[in-house]
Amino acid sequence: MGEFIKDNHVKNLPDSFCKSTESNNYKLLELERLTLEDYRKTLQELFDVIKLENAGGKVLDMYGETVGQLRGKATDEQYILMIKAKLMQNLSNGSYPSILNALCTTFDCKPEDVYIEESDMPCTVNVVRLPLEAVVKADISPENTTKLIKSLLPVGVNLQSYLYEGTFSFSDVDNEYNPNEGFCDTEGGTIGGYLGIAGSGIENLSGGSL
Repeated sequence: MGEFIKDNHVKNLPDSFCKSTESNNYKLLELERLTLEDYRKTLQELFDVIKLENAGGKVLDMYGETVGQLRGKATDEQYILMIKAKLMQNLSNGSYPSILNALCTTFDCKPEDVYIEESDMPCTVNVVRLPLEAVVKADISPENTTKLIKSLLPVGVNLQSYLYEGTFSFSDVDNEYNPNEGFCDTEGGTIGGYLGIAGSGIENLSGGSL
């Protein structure tokens, strides 16, 4: 038996059947094909609507209520990030791999972009590397980013310091040009790298909420 032909069902019939576009066979099977096509399209639209990244307004509020995350004054984009963090907080078991996975899922970055190490102080860690680009894309402040990271850490573990890496750098080779790393062309230009942000996580976690 050959492969099923999806775009013209009548062609799947044996040659003993009439397959002309004027036949009842074609009309009935074409009606079935169009009905199934509309059904699949409706299902896809439904999946797209309920997908967290595409949700907004009341639908997004329902997601937040489900995971126990209040919106506050957050925009839809910020709220999506907060919901992701809450989900990963519920799934994280406190191990380094689970925390790393939580950060990568929340900020949509790669594992090699993030590095956390233990501090000299007991029960404290340092975020040695997290791309500032991911923070900027998430549209939240570095302070709230730090609070979000702290929420993913095990209970009793503090964040001592953080470094959100920028993309600015000088070339090691003469006349080498990278539009994503060097100086900006003009004020408000579209090319050029940006500086990173470093700070103390303990100071920024003294109070407040996302």
